[in-house]
Amino acid sequence: MIVNIIRLHLHYSVLLIENYFSLYYPCGNNVLCSDNLLNN
Repeated sequence: MIVNIIRLHLHYSVLLIENYFSLYYPCGNNVLCSDNLLNN
């Protein structure tokens, strides 16, 4: 149970980090750049 909570926490931490980089470095790579173009 505790391991599952830790895994979820790490998973959401990674998502937050990816969102942070996609906001501040939108064209850091082609995937992020194309995603932002589609979303906007």
